[in-house]
Amino acid sequence: MKHLKRIISLLIVMIIVFGMAIAGSADTTPKGSITVNDKGTSGNYAGYLIMYSTNSREDTSRFAYTANDKYIDIIYSTIKNVSVAEAEMLESDVKHEQILRYLENVELNDNDMRSFADKLYRNIRNAGLEPDETFIGEKKTETTQGYWLIADVTDLDGALNNSNSVIIIDTVGVEDIEVKVKKSIPTVVNKVAETNDSAQRTDYVSTYDEPQWQDGADYDITDEMWFKVTGTVAENISSYETYFYSFHVQMTNMTFVDNSVKVFIDGKNYTNRFTVEWNEQEKKLKVFVDDLFSIRDMNDKVVVNADSKIVLKYKATLDETAVTGSDGNPNVAYLEYSNDPYDSESTGNTSSDTVIVFTYKIIVNKVIGAKASDDEPESPDTVETFDPIETGDNITPYGKRLNGAGFTLYKMNALGVYEPVGEEKRGGSIFEFYGIDAGTYKLVESTVPDGFNKSDDIEFVVVSVYDVESEYSQLRALYALDKNNKNITLSENVQKGVFIADLNDGSLMTYVKNYSGTNMPSTGGMGTVLIYILGAVLFIGSLILLVIKLRKKSSEKQ
Repeated sequence: MKHLKRIISLLIVMIIVFGMAIAGSADTTPKGSITVNDKGTSGNYAGYLIMYSTNSREDTSRFAYTANDKYIDIIYSTIKNVSVAEAEMLESDVKHEQILRYLENVELNDNDMRSFADKLYRNIRNAGLEPDETFIGEKKTETTQGYWLIADVTDLDGALNNSNSVIIIDTVGVEDIEVKVKKSIPTVVNKVAETNDSAQRTDYVSTYDEPQWQDGADYDITDEMWFKVTGTVAENISSYETYFYSFHVQMTNMTFVDNSVKVFIDGKNYTNRFTVEWNEQEKKLKVFVDDLFSIRDMNDKVVVNADSKIVLKYKATLDETAVTGSDGNPNVAYLEYSNDPYDSESTGNTSSDTVIVFTYKIIVNKVIGAKASDDEPESPDTVETFDPIETGDNITPYGKRLNGAGFTLYKMNALGVYEPVGEEKRGGSIFEFYGIDAGTYKLVESTVPDGFNKSDDIEFVVVSVYDVESEYSQLRALYALDKNNKNITLSENVQKGVFIADLNDGSLMTYVKNYSGTNMPSTGGMGTVLIYILGAVLFIGSLILLVIKLRKKSSEKQ
């Protein structure tokens, strides 16, 4: 019986202790979990519990905020714009009341909240205070409910498409909360101008000044080409104290044209505020400013804002080393920018944007034309029967190769006048005009081999098709038209053509025939010809009269 009383007494004590534990738990700050969603980057985040929440014992759905003593002086100095020392002189209740009034009664827009969060985090960092919690992106962390300041502390120096920022989140009343991190990253768009030298323009100047900006273009070697790179800035640029900004361009088979750079911010020219660096050996162009905020207008106001667009324009020439055909010559641009508002030395890069410049070549094969009686076909039946490789017998599908000729290629300019493309090509039987673009051309045999007649001039239009809007422009087609816009490029659909195209090589190949024999020259004009004809008529007439007279005399004698 004594043992039973002792057991009952022990149970009663345990129930009382357990009840006290339950009652005590009603006064504690509620728990919950926080998951930072940063789209799988698994970054590092520091959490600062700037305000606790406490539940009511009678109604756990009711709660109140209490400023964390660890940060109360810093919070107060941030909202009142006073020093921490001045904040420390006030009573805790006064500071707490004013903090709550600021956060509860003042209507803060996104910019105000961002500014408050930035200033608060800077002050916490300057004070050297350790975070209350650390988070890893995509990982659920059990912690205390309250008013949290969460800062991205990932080391992003040199990172691609990333940036650091801070957010304030209220987790009170939510057991499990997901914090979505919004990365504020600049963007870059790279374009190349497309111009047609042979185009007939009614408004030549304005057309040149405002070209068509594309992801692909074609040019002659040595042509000057305009490029345009458009960049944006971080949406939270106001969170930064300084903002480094740089355009980087990697060229292939191109050379930067000195003093051609122009930089515009929201349409206004600020070229003189940017530094230009060109590395000829590496073919790299860098145009940058150490701090965008240092660029101000006449009223000493910072010209850049979250909606600003910064445009770089410059010229480059296509080098003699340019690649013809489908591979093209890439021009790659990206931005380097400040990516951590709280570390002025940290910079990151955007993804690159590529444009392609194509160029082509004309290949001329000189052969001896066959006689009409040989009944030689004008062209092979299909592409497969065409063999551009010279055989040991110097024989091609069009006949035997012929040395001693010379060719000059002319291109029509915008005024409709043919101009020579470089110098005459002489020597051998194969002539290559390397590095041309689309346009209207004329091929002239400017030197004729001895013992042969001059071949007819060939007027033709080079037509190319490539992607004008694409992540990476591709060459889709290359062919030639005659003056009547008829396709004269050998293909499955064109059985008898003047040219044979190789898309990969970017070439249009043709055979030009010379025929033996000499056309005897004559002198004099049409008048001389008429005299010859009249003389012949008179001579024949005289003969007729002579015959008539002789017959008459013969008949009289008889």
